[in-house]
Amino acid sequence: MRLKIRLFAAAADAIGAREATEEFADVPTARMLLQTLARRGGPLLLRCSVAVDRHVVPADCRLPEGADVAVLPPVSGGAGLLHVGPEPITAEAVVAEAAQPDLGAVVLFLGTVRGLTDGVQTEHLQYEAYTDMAMLVLEGIAARAQACWPGCRIAMWHRIGLLKPGEPAVAVAAATTHRGDAFAAARYCIERLKVELPIWKKEVFPGGRAVWVDHP
Repeated sequence: MRLKIRLFAAAADAIGAREATEEFADVPTARMLLQTLARRGGPLLLRCSVAVDRHVVPADCRLPEGADVAVLPPVSGGAGLLHVGPEPITAEAVVAEAAQPDLGAVVLFLGTVRGLTDGVQTEHLQYEAYTDMAMLVLEGIAARAQACWPGCRIAMWHRIGLLKPGEPAVAVAAATTHRGDAFAAARYCIERLKVELPIWKKEVFPGGRAVWVDHP
């Protein structure tokens, strides 16, 4: 099938056009569209959102022929709802991404680097990620959470690079109408993130000894 796409801002610059046409053997998902565009325009496209008839859709949504399909880059003013990168994480920034005036409950989980593990001092952690795949995994987790708790808004950020004890490494914020759903959605997302996300950490101890941590 043939799909006509509109692109905006940085997404349009990456492709070199504000409109594009892609051919697919079958009805593509939003994820498939972004992966196809990324082969032409680079990894920025994997961080974009897809809107169908002016509504942002989850990554596994099928894109019907003839629909108004748009590719939207991350908005300015923040890292967006889903982010993997070296930028420091603050609770205020993550909550601001998730919070909405019509959602009365926001729950935040903030995971920080422990200074002591099994009685041994940690000098620092080194996080490494398969970033493009990690963004797709976060999209999938968020989509499943939204299917379980309709109307919820999920923000998930994970930092990579060198982190010292006490620094935030991961944050999950869930905003829903009621607090019970917010707690449940936030817990679901952090538990799935710890199992599914292609991010690895090396723990470095005083004296230079280092080990890759192979458990959540």
